[in-house]
Amino acid sequence: MLVDGELRSVIETLPEGLLLFDDQRGFYEANRAARDLRLEETIPQLEETASRALIAHGSQEQSFRLGAAARMPIRGTVLRLSGRRAAMLLRRETVRQAELHQLFMTRFGLRASEARIALRVYRGMSNAEIAKAFKVKVGTIRVRITRLYQRLGVKRRAQLIVLLDSAARQLPVPERETASKKSPSRSDESIAAASVVDLRLFLDQTAIPLAVVDLGSGAFWTNPAACELLSVHADAVCTQVEQAAASLQDEASIRIDLGSLVIRCRLWRASGSLIGVQLHREQPRVEEVECALARFGLSTRQAEVAAMIAAGRSNAEIAERLGAAEGYVRALSSTIYEMLDVRCRAELAALGTELLAEGQ
Repeated sequence: MLVDGELRSVIETLPEGLLLFDDQRGFYEANRAARDLRLEETIPQLEETASRALIAHGSQEQSFRLGAAARMPIRGTVLRLSGRRAAMLLRRETVRQAELHQLFMTRFGLRASEARIALRVYRGMSNAEIAKAFKVKVGTIRVRITRLYQRLGVKRRAQLIVLLDSAARQLPVPERETASKKSPSRSDESIAAASVVDLRLFLDQTAIPLAVVDLGSGAFWTNPAACELLSVHADAVCTQVEQAAASLQDEASIRIDLGSLVIRCRLWRASGSLIGVQLHREQPRVEEVECALARFGLSTRQAEVAAMIAAGRSNAEIAERLGAAEGYVRALSSTIYEMLDVRCRAELAALGTELLAEGQ
């Protein structure tokens, strides 16, 4: 287990901004990435978001986005710790909405209204969310998106997003702003002064798989989320991370192919011989899973739904993409489970991964 000084150095250098929040006193600590975001103007909104998360029932971790009020849009998650305390992870979107809107118009010859819809599809908004933003019916948005498919030569929402993303990647990434002299925390102290109990709670409860490698001793520490993700592959991942860390200057990303599991790792230097590691399971593309499952005699629609289930999408999300009712998706899912001889979503996802690993 990490000792106090190591724990603090890893959290302080975490690439995501971390804020610690108490419902009575507001934000009381921030790491370096959070201070670099210069969030003074958005503190009231962030505190309101954290307060709502503390009183909300259901999921332990909730996602949110701050748009117009921020210099650049901020995406984040709120994690309830214990009592009236919470942790907030933040990252700034690197591309401004206006720049993307103009890019989609010039690159694809879209009208302004079409580019606005394309932008919201690219941001991951559902048809219902887009309709609410434009104050029109969902059916109207569905028709307009279908016209976008025809105009851009794609057949599915996923293909449209890939096409838009290929254009978005051509925009230059803004230079990182210098750290603000004024920290968003209530004091001028660094996160090293925060309660070690709070930091340990954050590492134990966050759904983000995190690991730490000590190049000096060879120790490999993982939080519960990383332990669950890696399972029996921890030693293999540790070996490859150590190899990549040998030439690490500041930050780096590596891809580790373990056969049935592909892990993307983001590495950063914490302090001394400590290397922080953020892990991410690479999900196969829906189209690849769809092709892999077609061998079981599924219809085109069944294979499409099975691939979306394997990719982790909910019944509501699938229904929205198909323009159908959730009841239809549930009934179709039961038929798919029977045909594939699986009992649940997890088994279907595992089957898709195995087929991809076999090269089907």
